[in-house]
Amino acid sequence: MLRSLTVLFVCLAVFAICPAPEAHANGILVTTEPGTPDIGLRHDPRRTPHISLPPHRRPPVVRLQGHTVKAQINDRIASVTVEQVFRNHSSRQLEGTYLFPLPEGAVVSKFAMTMFGKMVQGEIIERNEARRIYQSIVSRRRDPGLLEYMGRGLFRAKVFPIEPRKDLTIRLTYQQVLPEDAGTLEFRYPLATDRLNITPVKSVVLDVKVNSSVDIKAIYSPSHRVEVKREGERRARVSYERSARRQDKDLLLYVGRSADAVGFSLLGHKEAGRDGTFMAVFAPRTEARHRVPKDVVYVVDKSGSMAGPKMEQAKKAIQYGVRMLRDGDRFNVLAFSTNLYPFRDGLVSASGEMKEAAVKYIDGLEPTGGTNIDGALQDALKMRSGDRLFMVVFITDGKPTVQERDPERIVKNVKGAMRAANSANTRIFTFGVGYDLDVKLLDRVAEATRGSRDYVTPGEDLEVVTGRFFRKVDQPVLTNIKLELGDGVYDVYPSKLPDLFAGGQITVFGRYKQSGKRTILLRGKLGDKEVVHEHNAAFSDKDNAAYLPRLWASRKIGFMLDEIRLHGENKELVDEIVRLATKHAIVTPYTAGLVVEESELDGLPALRSARMRFERETGGKRRLGGLLPADLPVPGAGALPTPRTPAPEPAAKKTADSEEIRRLKEAASGEEDAGDARSSGRYYDEVRRALKHVEGKVFVRDAKGRWIDKAWTKGKPTVKVVAFSETYFELMQSSDKIAKYLALGDRVTFVHAGTAYEVVPAP
Repeated sequence: MLRSLTVLFVCLAVFAICPAPEAHANGILVTTEPGTPDIGLRHDPRRTPHISLPPHRRPPVVRLQGHTVKAQINDRIASVTVEQVFRNHSSRQLEGTYLFPLPEGAVVSKFAMTMFGKMVQGEIIERNEARRIYQSIVSRRRDPGLLEYMGRGLFRAKVFPIEPRKDLTIRLTYQQVLPEDAGTLEFRYPLATDRLNITPVKSVVLDVKVNSSVDIKAIYSPSHRVEVKREGERRARVSYERSARRQDKDLLLYVGRSADAVGFSLLGHKEAGRDGTFMAVFAPRTEARHRVPKDVVYVVDKSGSMAGPKMEQAKKAIQYGVRMLRDGDRFNVLAFSTNLYPFRDGLVSASGEMKEAAVKYIDGLEPTGGTNIDGALQDALKMRSGDRLFMVVFITDGKPTVQERDPERIVKNVKGAMRAANSANTRIFTFGVGYDLDVKLLDRVAEATRGSRDYVTPGEDLEVVTGRFFRKVDQPVLTNIKLELGDGVYDVYPSKLPDLFAGGQITVFGRYKQSGKRTILLRGKLGDKEVVHEHNAAFSDKDNAAYLPRLWASRKIGFMLDEIRLHGENKELVDEIVRLATKHAIVTPYTAGLVVEESELDGLPALRSARMRFERETGGKRRLGGLLPADLPVPGAGALPTPRTPAPEPAAKKTADSEEIRRLKEAASGEEDAGDARSSGRYYDEVRRALKHVEGKVFVRDAKGRWIDKAWTKGKPTVKVVAFSETYFELMQSSDKIAKYLALGDRVTFVHAGTAYEVVPAP
């Protein structure tokens, strides 16, 4: 059976003689040799048996090589151009049918095939006929991947010729009117159809340009990690790019529009009889109308270990930060090694002349000596003067080796200096370079001052990372923020809101007991003035955003893991992490082993080999380095970790763990990229692939390839349904949610409305 995830258009032509399930049809185009009668779309699965062809008669493979999407959103009108490149790997000329599931209300305006530059005519098929075609394809191909698109319209075109050993490019353009609710536009692109490809697409690229007649505030995707570039108040560009990775969900993009100084968008999800989950996004203008001056001290490590490319990168990074300063800002540069080397004795005005002098000073820094972290932090904090937002940008590649070396005392000294200066407006942003770091120290320093941390691994460009940060914090809009959401709201994350800067946005997740209208207040300081932004909103009573609970759980787990990492293990936190992670299919150090034992994942060959390698490397113990003071269970152990003093871990592992936690804390999309989390090894990647989160349910794949709903228990009366039978399609059409469960494959067990169903393969 074809179970994969990749491109966006559901493609497949079904023909008179049905290919065997293992024939490699692709997500957008299914082919046969010229002359095959095109009667497949009239096929009735109840009357015609499925026929398996011998290997020499199976259709050759045509594989999707590249998938590019360019969209232009002008207010509520979206124009989308899709280009897909297919490769005929056979030695024969082929023909086929191209199918594309149209979004709601979409109309195709152009269709072209680049073979010989010839235009090909296509047809738009109405919803009911499209449903029948999808069903026919599913039953003939024995692949349920198209079930999610039942009920949509369809575009179909005959494709000929597909030359042997050559590429075929298909280009499609369609327009649609986007739905808008409370000032928020919704753009959805059917990327999940890529799952139908037998291999991952080499390149998936999406480029969305947004133009609005009203100020654009929030832009976010709960499904994918997109990059957003703001181009003024009413223009923005959203991009997404992945290589050799399967796509298993549609791209969902929200664009919040508002004339308010701080725009606001709210999404909610509430199942009947249960508390709801919300996501609130606050976003100011890209340019602050009333700019607030800031004070910045750039602290850079120039110890001997920084010699070489690291020192050159650090210099360029700080020089960029200095040049980014604006009139009215004040700054200083403090280099440190064994001793301290300030550019000036205190803060100076960011005039053009002073900035150029600082750039020359930075250029002359030479690495030598030890690492006096405590002295550098204390001297930087002493430069604070007045009530402005005071930021310390701290760059180092090492551990404290001179003067105070105890991390606990260094953190205590930082907190003491903060209290002494009553520094509510002080932030320390730490940047670690390389692996020889005291990661926990840098994390705690940033956490103590409501700052942030980032790490640059060997091979990464420090200037790129810090440059992104300097652009982000260029114009403060609101500091010391507090959010008032009204009664019945709880478990809000982040619990301490970061500062808000022009062109940025804050995403907040939480739970609510009652749906309905309410007033939300965002309080903070603009310079030395108290500011209140008032927003009218309504918490939803609908359950049409099932991804929200999982995003909320990711953030809560991230904050709890950070608490454990920074302040020690707590049984209540561990129990809550286990509960949330198993409920929402989130892989954590505390749950991976438990999931494996429960689902028999250890029987999967890839997992078994990964586990054996892992045990050889760790002596049979499973641990996420430095993250938890406990050994993790190996598959089959079945017990929670027993606290013990951890063995020393490589600094590289600790850095990766910190980045993994930060990713969870900042999670704003449900995209799981195995390998993106740098702390995850092969074992954890395999566990991720064996978990699916579908419409609020968690499915676990067992050793036999069956997807099991975690809500199902052994012994529960279960209705058996044969895949692709008449009963199967009747069940699918009874609920949109069931269609998505069935799309997992032909071996699925799930519970819906109190009834358990087991889908089994057809004889």
